[in-house]
Amino acid sequence: GGSMDRTIWAVQPENDTLENLVSYLAGYAPSVLRPYGIECELDLPAVLPPRRLHGDTRQQLFLAVNEALNNVVKHSRAKHAWLRVAWEEPWLEIVVEDDGCGFTPSTPRPGGGNGLKNLCERLATSGGDCTVRERSAGGVCVEMRWFLGTPVAR
Repeated sequence: GGSMDRTIWAVQPENDTLENLVSYLAGYAPSVLRPYGIECELDLPAVLPPRRLHGDTRQQLFLAVNEALNNVVKHSRAKHAWLRVAWEEPWLEIVVEDDGCGFTPSTPRPGGGNGLKNLCERLATSGGDCTVRERSAGGVCVEMRWFLGTPVAR
């Protein structure tokens, strides 16, 4: 039922808020990682502004985070991952970090066949940007930022 639930969530207009997106991701990230024995820690803002998101923006955000999580599952051999969300008007930042093996020598650059290049390109087309770097403590940190513009009165 996972993909069906997700599809339903994705098309419900009342879910088009920043807060709703973040609370959804907070439940979603651990559910992706836990079956692989990866503990997911959440670092989320206590308060988010009542900001509406266009359905397509929200879809892009979700797909990007999903891709970063899948990258952790497929490549990192991590024990821990972190989903961090920060809001700094008008930027939303979502960071996915892991304590895994980092970039292996065979893939010396971000995106060397691990889907992260596509991720950064996708973000660029949806008004965001993406930085992928190795953590000093080991593992990978994917920082994704979206410009959400000025609040729109409804």
